[in-house]
Amino acid sequence: IAMVTGGDDRQHIQLRDATTGDWSAGVSYTFDTRSESPTGYDRHTFPFLVLDDGAAHIFSAQDIVDPVKVAEGASYTFSSHSLDYYYSPDVAATAFQTVSIVDIEGTRGWAHNDDLLLDASGVVHTLYYTQAEQNVSGFSPEMHAFGPPGGPFTHVSLASGFTEGRLWEGPDGTLYALLPAQDDLYIAALAEDGALAASPEPLGLSP
Repeated sequence: IAMVTGGDDRQHIQLRDATTGDWSAGVSYTFDTRSESPTGYDRHTFPFLVLDDGAAHIFSAQDIVDPVKVAEGASYTFSSHSLDYYYSPDVAATAFQTVSIVDIEGTRGWAHNDDLLLDASGVVHTLYYTQAEQNVSGFSPEMHAFGPPGGPFTHVSLASGFTEGRLWEGPDGTLYALLPAQDDLYIAALAEDGALAASPEPLGLSP
């Protein structure tokens, strides 16, 4: 699968047959224009992509122009104010639908997407965290949003004191959150309600 930009500035999905090597065009996705943005479009950064046969799941931060930064004359004028999840059950024939995970545009806040996982049962999981005001101390707890493909999602607070995380599914189907900290890498199993089943335990990786 590849994303290419056509002459009409739309993002087109191209699909490659692993057997023949031939490329074919799938559906296209048109991002909303933003007249105040130097690029004219949302900028999607840090995307996580999961392909499951013909289905596709994308979890992406949208770097949008920050008018306050522009007014201040800042050299970097984009801020991540929103996180979206995109789902198509068949990228060759069905357009993506968009599910908002976080939308704090209009505030001085900031949001970060950490991970996306499709578990063996078909449930979608995302990790993210937010900041009330960008570049100040204090983050939300690591957050876990999960639900069926296409949503809706349940949002659960995981743990404070961590500003990044990754998801891992064990061979027995147990889902784990991996949470890095300055002193070590921590791990904790997730319960059925999406929260931590126990306090994160260090793995003893620090020197």
